[in-house]
Amino acid sequence: MSKYLRSLPSVLLFSLLVSNAFSSEQCVARFEPSTGIAHIPCLKIGDQEIWVNLRLSSSQDLRLDKFGDL
Repeated sequence: MSKYLRSLPSVLLFSLLVSNAFSSEQCVARFEPSTGIAHIPCLKIGDQEIWVNLRLSSSQDLRLDKFGDL
């Protein structure tokens, strides 16, 4: 399972390019420089809607921090 979780940030970023937010006015990704966390409040992949937090690591990679169903 951890093998798949490590690749999730890359998959999510690719998915952002091909998916549509289901409410563009209420669904805005934010990056907080002080914490290094990118919060994506709503992402629709197929029929599933999720939220995701990605953390910028010291090596400048985005790593999965937290995620869940909406």
